[in-house]
Amino acid sequence: MPRFFLKFFLILLFLEIFHFGIPALAANQSDYFELDNLCKSYQERLLSQYRGVSQDREYLQSVLSEFDTQNAARVKKAFKLRSASLRCRQRLAINELDVCTVISAGREFSVADAEKLAKDLEQRCVSCQKAGGQAVKDRKVFTGNISRIEKLQDDFEQWRIFHDKAAAEAMIPVVRDVYGQIVDLISSQAAATVSLKGWISRHERKLTEAGVNVTFFQSRLKNIHQKYLMEELSVKEIDILAKEEPLAVWQMFQDQASKVVLVDSRIYLEVRAVLDEPKIYLLLQQDDSGLAIAEVFSRNGLDDILRKYAFKQIKPAEGIDLLVRDSAYNGFKWRIGLRRIIDRYDHEKSFKAADSLGSLIARRKVQWGSCLESP
Repeated sequence: MPRFFLKFFLILLFLEIFHFGIPALAANQSDYFELDNLCKSYQERLLSQYRGVSQDREYLQSVLSEFDTQNAARVKKAFKLRSASLRCRQRLAINELDVCTVISAGREFSVADAEKLAKDLEQRCVSCQKAGGQAVKDRKVFTGNISRIEKLQDDFEQWRIFHDKAAAEAMIPVVRDVYGQIVDLISSQAAATVSLKGWISRHERKLTEAGVNVTFFQSRLKNIHQKYLMEELSVKEIDILAKEEPLAVWQMFQDQASKVVLVDSRIYLEVRAVLDEPKIYLLLQQDDSGLAIAEVFSRNGLDDILRKYAFKQIKPAEGIDLLVRDSAYNGFKWRIGLRRIIDRYDHEKSFKAADSLGSLIARRKVQWGSCLESP
């Protein structure tokens, strides 16, 4: 029995993977944007359906109101025509008049024509009351469809909110790791600055003989070392706040890291000014320990760490893309949740009924035209 259940489970897993697509297994950045765009596409589809159904329901509501108004006018007019016809017949019967006509809306009718018009109005009232009853039923159907659309809209929106939050939370550790690398780099640069200052002290006699103001450069390196220490402290104190959306995490990372780059670049240029002093540079090239120190500043290490996040060149979506790719974001898990909502949407028969009712409403606008005309 256990073996049977194991096989059954594996078959179900295979079907799930086949249904959702093999790429779903790769929990990478493409999952996040693929699922986000898929969710938005269904939200847009639902919004379009909501607008169409709401517009038809509003039409039905206005029709019902107009039906009541026009039917009341028809009943009133039919009553007046019948009353006037009856008076004419009574006056003709007692020979009070030789000829009697009924005047309605500025028009003159014979008694027979007036009675026929009254009968037509009464029959139209009955017909329009039936149309009103159908409109009430249609409005109920459309109201139900709107409720189901709103429920699905809410489900998609809740999924998107929690999906964004999960991706944002997954991005935070990646940002912290980048800052950890930056702190390590700054620490090594600060240590190398101290080593360079010590190297200059050890070679003070040779440098002095070569015309180098050793005191000046030692003081400058001491100042640079203090700047590195302050920079290291400021990076450690960066407050990486939890965010609800990936875009907010990226913008926070971009703003904070850009400030670090600006400060570090200025300090790096100061170090290079010392290393590129011709006489210091020449002596460094002749000493292995000096070369090792210079190697630390051979290039801007911060550029290496942040190169792929080229803040000025890439769009926010690309930045989010990079952070999510390096994170523990689980696209497979979120794909399953979204698919469940989509399946409910795909199997919602009332949406298809709403489409057919929309066509029916268009036909009924023609059928109900006479009911909406003034009597």
